[in-house]
Amino acid sequence: MSELPKGWVNAKIKDVSIKCVQNKPNDEDKLVYVDIGSINRKLKVIENPQHLKGIDAPSRARKRINTNDVLVSLTRPNLNAIAHVPKDFDEQYASTGFEVIKSVGVDSRYLFALVKTQNFINAISGVVQGALYPKQLNRLMFKIMSFH
Repeated sequence: MSELPKGWVNAKIKDVSIKCVQNKPNDEDKLVYVDIGSINRKLKVIENPQHLKGIDAPSRARKRINTNDVLVSLTRPNLNAIAHVPKDFDEQYASTGFEVIKSVGVDSRYLFALVKTQNFINAISGVVQGALYPKQLNRLMFKIMSFH
C-alpha cells in the first residue's frame, strides 16, 4: 500500500458515518419521497421527487434523510445514481433502495466526491451479485484527511 500524505488516514465508510433511521410515515403526514428515479444521474442531484401523503407512500419510503446526507443507489450501482441531499429535503423520506451515508467527522462533500469516482463505482459494482448490502459497502476503504 502506498504511503499516505501527512495527516491522512485509511478509513472505512462505517468509521465516518452513522446508520440512517428508518420508519414508516404516519398516514396523515405530507412528505417528499426520493426514489431512484428522482435522481438526475448526470447532474447527481435530486429532481422531481414525489410529494405524497403518508398513506399513499410506497412501502420502500422508509429511510429518513437530512441535509448533507449522501444517497447511493444500491440498485444497479454501475449507473451511479447518487446525490448530496440539499436543505430542501431535510427530514424527508428516501427509498430503501439507497444507502444513506450520514457523515460524522468528515465533510459530507468529500464523501459525495468519493462516491462519484469510477474507482468507487467499480468497487461497489464488483461486489453486487443481485444485491449490495450496507455491510459490504461499509467494508470499502478510502483515504481521508485526519482531524486529529
